[in-house]
Amino acid sequence: MQDAFFRLCEAERATVEGHVGPWLFRVTRNRALDIMRKDRPMRLQNDAAERLSSNEPSPSTLAERKQSLGRALAMLETLPEKQREVVQLKFQHGLSYREISEVTGLTVGYVGNLMHHAMRALRDKLSDTDNATGSLAEATAGRLR
Repeated sequence: MQDAFFRLCEAERATVEGHVGPWLFRVTRNRALDIMRKDRPMRLQNDAAERLSSNEPSPSTLAERKQSLGRALAMLETLPEKQREVVQLKFQHGLSYREISEVTGLTVGYVGNLMHHAMRALRDKLSDTDNATGSLAEATAGRLR
């Protein structure tokens, strides 16, 4: 806009008088197109770089997530029924403890207790799985040496 007004100040009065609005519009539009044309190669490079560095996960990351989800769901199935139900209502359905209490007919305190014990059990099972996987990897590596 500044550039358009600067050009207006420099323009001969006779060429602008009577149609300042359309003249300013045309000058502003043409200037914007000039800038876009000039910056286009840079923008294309930036777009390509952005696509390469996008936050989309790689196929291997997606596979790891799917495997982790499968393990988590399998661990969830090992929990007692009430614990499994409150965890599912909390994390799969996004309910608050109060809403879980209303759905299950349990007190809010008991829902919290169940959630605490369920999360501790899942954490312990996950830790045991990681330790077993690590031990298996170490044993396999030892055999390969």
